[in-house]
Amino acid sequence: MRFHIVCVSQFTNTPYLEEVIGHTIEIPGMPASSCAVHALVNNGAGPVYAVSHVESGWRVAAGDSIDSAIRLARDRVAATNPAVRDAGLKKAIALRRKLARGPARQHLTAVPTSASIEANPSTKESA
Repeated sequence: MRFHIVCVSQFTNTPYLEEVIGHTIEIPGMPASSCAVHALVNNGAGPVYAVSHVESGWRVAAGDSIDSAIRLARDRVAATNPAVRDAGLKKAIALRRKLARGPARQHLTAVPTSASIEANPSTKESA
């Protein structure tokens, strides 16, 4: 399947969408077919694989093999509070949609990751 992941430019710190080709996988605790494993461009350092949330483009985990990326993603999802994860995904989906619309992308500065959400509980949305 083809889908877009969110990347952040190392030069401008601006997020952008990158199309990737991946295969859906099941991650316990996540809706069925909501995640996919795919290759990442790695500047010659060897193959790197990631598991990303398909709708948001949010990277769940990465590893040096497909199996390690899937294992790390399953471990990370299992270790993350579901309410925190869901709030982060909601924000990531909204940011992804803004990027897809085009010009608004210059106003975005960061896409939440599971690590940044866990480190900063204030990123949770108010009910």
